Amino acid sequence: MEKTGQGEGYESKDNKVLLPMSTGKTYFGGNRVEPRNQVRSISIRPKSPDLLQQAQKEVEILIRRRHNDKPFYEIDSVEGTPKLVNNILFAVQLVTLLIAVFPLAIGGIGILNIMLVSVVERVPEIGLRQAVDANPFQIRIQFLVEAVVISLIGSMLGLAFGLTAATFLGDILSQKMASQFDAAWPSAFNPQSIFSGPMMGMLVGITFGFLPANQAARIAPIDAIRNK
Repeated sequence: MEKTGQGEGYESKDNKVLLPMSTGKTYFGGNRVEPRNQVRSISIRPKSPDLLQQAQKEVEILIRRRHNDKPFYEIDSVEGTPKLVNNILFAVQLVTLLIAVFPLAIGGIGILNIMLVSVVERVPEIGLRQAVDANPFQIRIQFLVEAVVISLIGSMLGLAFGLTAATFLGDILSQKMASQFDAAWPSAFNPQSIFSGPMMGMLVGITFGFLPANQAARIAPIDAIRNK
């Protein structure tokens, strides 16, 4: 027989045989004990897509009447599938966002601590720069640039590690899928992430580096001389 490929759901039509229910009972029996001989699903197609909801209600009424309202069944329709998929995608996106925000916050706090310590240790340097006509704006920009550079280095290292890990895991999963399901699972990444990652790193550096930079710009020359 000629292969037809994918069917409903995740099952292939190549592994199915369609036959009347009476014929199935004749060959396989109607044993309620043996799970493989039970009727586990029934596919129904209305004459028109507009009659989908009406057909679903009629099927539900028929099952309830024949089985005394026992809640042993579940009715799924193609109309509810997009809603389910959208809910799953929304949940995945929300979890992914939370996973992404957490390390960004940790990295930003680390940059904040590093820059605050750097400001305290470089008070004499700040005073010397002010002595040679450096204004607070220039000092603020200097420390902001340093914070952004640290963030960019961390972003590039994280991006390289993520791409390497994704490629490595993709190769392993492809080998497993090829050996068991005759399918591949190659690694893939969005080219926009190459630019969005460093841009997000710059934003984190500016956000968490502003406080130390502002603190450095507000140091008075007389205080710098005293610390020296």
